[in-house]
Amino acid sequence: MNESSKRGGPNPLETIAAYASDYKHVTVNLYGVNGNTIVIVGKVRQALKRDGAPTAVLDVFSKEALSGDYDHAIATCMDWVNIIFEEEEEC
Repeated sequence: MNESSKRGGPNPLETIAAYASDYKHVTVNLYGVNGNTIVIVGKVRQALKRDGAPTAVLDVFSKEALSGDYDHAIATCMDWVNIIFEEEEEC
């Protein structure tokens, strides 16, 4: 019997990983973005929402990203989306 069966449900970390893999095609440019965790998580959340992520998925992302320290938040963002740091050219 696996660990998931003992608890009567799926492993939450496996569920989070499954959601995250659905959005790796989303690119978020953090160049020049305030390094505040809330700002970064908010920018990724906006990108996920623009891509059509339902509210439940946005909530899972936010809860996971904000469940630890700054490094955990950045790692979670990078697990979910493609993070870049590129200066945008002015027209």
